[in-house]
Amino acid sequence: VADYEVTVEAPPEWTLVTTGESLAQGKQTRTFAAGQVREFTIMASRDLKELTETLPGETPVEIRAWAKEGNQTTNKRVLKAAVDSVRTYQELFGPYPYG
Repeated sequence: VADYEVTVEAPPEWTLVTTGESLAQGKQTRTFAAGQVREFTIMASRDLKELTETLPGETPVEIRAWAKEGNQTTNKRVLKAAVDSVRTYQELFGPYPYG
């Protein structure tokens, strides 16, 4: 487990998806930080689309998935798999602690 602060140089039209939160954004550089995580992951593309759904409950959980634009059928399956995973966790173990 470690803390990360990562600066990435990427074209401004690219979407960057990371484990961490955005700290700063310049013309070509962006900085992200994540604390107490096992790994830092980054995904970059010109055509990523954010998919979201909120599971209701005592503590609502927002599910976010990222998929390539243009394939609605696959994108719906990606989001459904993520939502079903959290729903199953809640059924087996109780409220999802990272919501």
